[in-house]
Amino acid sequence: MQLITFFRSLRRDNITLIIGLIMKLLLSVFLLLFTIFANTAHSQSIQIEIDNQHANLEPGVFKTDSGLMSKQGNTVVIEGNRNYFSYNNPASASFSGNFKKAGLITFGEVPKRITVGHDGNQLSESESEFLDPGDDSIHVLQFDDGRSIVRDNIANFTLYDAAGKQVMTISNSSQSPDGERVSGIKSDPGGRSVVLYNPEIRMGEIKRSRASLINRKNQDLNTFYEAEGRTIDDVIISENGSYILLITKSGTNHFVTVYDRFGNEIFDLEAEFELRGATITGDGNYLTIYSGGRAQVYNTLSSERLGSASLRGNLVFASYQPEDDTIILLGGEESGMNISNPEVSAVNIGLRQIARGEANAEVTKAGYNLSVNRTAPNQYTVIGFNKNLLLTTNF
Repeated sequence: MQLITFFRSLRRDNITLIIGLIMKLLLSVFLLLFTIFANTAHSQSIQIEIDNQHANLEPGVFKTDSGLMSKQGNTVVIEGNRNYFSYNNPASASFSGNFKKAGLITFGEVPKRITVGHDGNQLSESESEFLDPGDDSIHVLQFDDGRSIVRDNIANFTLYDAAGKQVMTISNSSQSPDGERVSGIKSDPGGRSVVLYNPEIRMGEIKRSRASLINRKNQDLNTFYEAEGRTIDDVIISENGSYILLITKSGTNHFVTVYDRFGNEIFDLEAEFELRGATITGDGNYLTIYSGGRAQVYNTLSSERLGSASLRGNLVFASYQPEDDTIILLGGEESGMNISNPEVSAVNIGLRQIARGEANAEVTKAGYNLSVNRTAPNQYTVIGFNKNLLLTTNF
């Protein structure tokens, strides 16, 4: 009764004032809740851009200091500022990691190995008596400094210096009477660590595999891995040439082993899934392994698994950035060396947050390993494509 009397005693303007204060209070609460929700919803994000100097490049075309290099179909073209080089149907061709040189194997009157500079000028030329036009195993690997290695056949290799002079020939044949697969060759772009490997050697019903480092000083091979019952799926050399990653398989079991550049084993792991690839940080302390859709990160010093991540689509590459405790995963639609609409996910392990984005572009792999360079906190450049991808993350 007293409350009713109180309200009756209020003047109309006082009631209006109270209602206004209540409405302001409700509006303030609403704005506070909206701000909290918005900050939560947008607390993680990733921005993906194409480097401006590469934005207009067509698939298969790479920018150089003097112009463009391309390897489209069966034609290699180098456009310098003043010179133009073109060759149809080389037996093999490769670009150096810094896109300053191209190596080719050609068959004219005589088989030749040719090195061409990014300006279109021919730098060196060597005839080779070992090359057979009908041999599909012929392959050239061009280094940044002008040196090159040619796989002459399934197991024989010839090394050339920057002037094109033959400096070494070596055989990687296992001499097994039951045969072997074509020998593989892997290196870092600078040619610091060069590995020849036998993916599979047949010895009756037994499969073996082997990997060796080229010792240029002694002109021989230093075998650092040899195993029975295992085959080699891939060999990966770190960008600085300091570490060698060996991905092997035994039945349905998959393994990755890390060696230093002298061939000393420093880490070994049996993976929980079929491996597509692996990357390692420049100091060798963190290893990332990945399959078609999953990635895991390990500390090679403690063998501790730091975290894992997955990608909805096809996973092409993964790399861990320890300074930001973040895994970078890259996927997309693959067709040969081209990837359409590359998708990038960034996973912050400590915060347990993920950001996803997609670039409306088509990129081409250069040939050497993809890598991620950290340019600033939470900022990265993905290199190894004809177009650099610039990433900025926010967690």
